[in-house]
Amino acid sequence: MYIHEQSLRPWITGLLQALGMDLSRAGTVADIFVRASLRGLGHHDIHDLPHRLELLRSGRINPAPSFTILRDEPALLAFDGDGGPGELCCSHALEVALERAESRGIGLATVRRSNHFLAAYPYVQRGAERGALVLVLSNTDPTMTGPGGTEAIIGNNPLGFGAPGGPPLLFDSCLAYSSIGHLHSLCRRGETIPPHWALGPDATPTTDPAEALEGWRLRPIGEHKGFGLALMQEVLTAVLAGGETTTAIQRPGGINSHSQTVIAIAPDPARPDSFSRGVKTLEEQMAARGHRLPGAPGRQDRPQEQIHIREEAWLELERWSRELEVALPGTISRCSRDAPILPG
Repeated sequence: MYIHEQSLRPWITGLLQALGMDLSRAGTVADIFVRASLRGLGHHDIHDLPHRLELLRSGRINPAPSFTILRDEPALLAFDGDGGPGELCCSHALEVALERAESRGIGLATVRRSNHFLAAYPYVQRGAERGALVLVLSNTDPTMTGPGGTEAIIGNNPLGFGAPGGPPLLFDSCLAYSSIGHLHSLCRRGETIPPHWALGPDATPTTDPAEALEGWRLRPIGEHKGFGLALMQEVLTAVLAGGETTTAIQRPGGINSHSQTVIAIAPDPARPDSFSRGVKTLEEQMAARGHRLPGAPGRQDRPQEQIHIREEAWLELERWSRELEVALPGTISRCSRDAPILPG
């Protein structure tokens, strides 16, 4: 199933409004989902929306949070997210950080009592579009072991980095060898994983992503290196914001206990074009060696504005539309046998 992004945006917005979110905030969250979905990965995107809707309807996530300022300084703001959607809390942090970078050269915003923010990519993409360098950090519930350990004691703590250029540099990763969402994608495709990626339910290495999901023990990239970076993120997010850390975050989901931090840096205003030229030079240097910058356009299996939705997710969203009395979108095409199906 494919849907045009211009049809998807108002549909998501309408579903969120029906669950108590005002138009502006619903549009902000919808933008995060669309930007994440346009990557075509098949996880951390539109397929997460039904679960978000359920959390909003159940009241476990607050559709109308009041952001309370905890600390306000010229280049730094800390606030409480009041259990709001992570997509909304992190978007607010992004806007604050960008505004302060524009006036102060650098801005940092951190939020506690947030929720899963979907993916770092949409935020760093928006920051790069505004001409800023952006670093986005989040902690999450424990899914990753310590170096050499066998129990999940820390989150895989996703992060993203964006820099303006032509094209911009856009990086999004977690600090485990695989995210939970990627493991689900591998399960659907019947693929295996390297044994150093995760431990199974018996706490021994596994090559089966289903066993990795059952074990819930991802391994940190580079052992002590990934673990150390995850600890750094705990300090720069939850410790800085006064939120929950590591095993104090309940799993699965870590509802209302994730923390995010956004750091934005404005390039030198006296040389407005020099930075983007530098990124362009970096791109050319990598291209000469057969590489491309993260976020640069690669092979496309579908028109760029078309978003693939798996059948089961489409049926769930159809059900939500009926229950919430939100009109279904137009511009939908079903996958034919010859149509490319994106990974995930």
